Amino acid sequence: MDDHEQYIINSRLIDAAKRGEEDLLEQCILDKEFKVNINAKDAIGESAMHWAAKNGHDNIIRILFKYRANLNILDNAGETAAHKAAYKDRLDVIKALVETNRVDLTIKNKNGLTPLNLAKDEACRKLLVPKPIITSDDEDSDDPEDSDNE
Repeated sequence: MDDHEQYIINSRLIDAAKRGEEDLLEQCILDKEFKVNINAKDAIGESAMHWAAKNGHDNIIRILFKYRANLNILDNAGETAAHKAAYKDRLDVIKALVETNRVDLTIKNKNGLTPLNLAKDEACRKLLVPKPIITSDDEDSDDPEDSDNE
């Protein structure tokens, strides 16, 4: 497959995310013949994750996360999906991102702003206060069975 064909395939994914078309998005992701790059960016440097956040499609965010899309991918302005959602005060999207426990709310865009700096709505701002990110090494740290203190 050449670069132009890959661009077309990736564009279908990004367009589905823009429009909030959940079924089409999953079709694109699961298509075995035409493998999509779930983190592909469009001509202005935005991924499906960015577009879903900007347009308020929290279910698209959940689907992309389910298939391991990068929640912290940067666009040309150095912004993540959390920046896009915060700027537009998309509370449901911010909730979806924060619920993953994998979104980095400390990332600053090219203007030195975090998602918290961009949000105006108080409910959004409360969710955007950075918390520790859970990594696969941290997930079982509270399990007493893992303790070496027996």
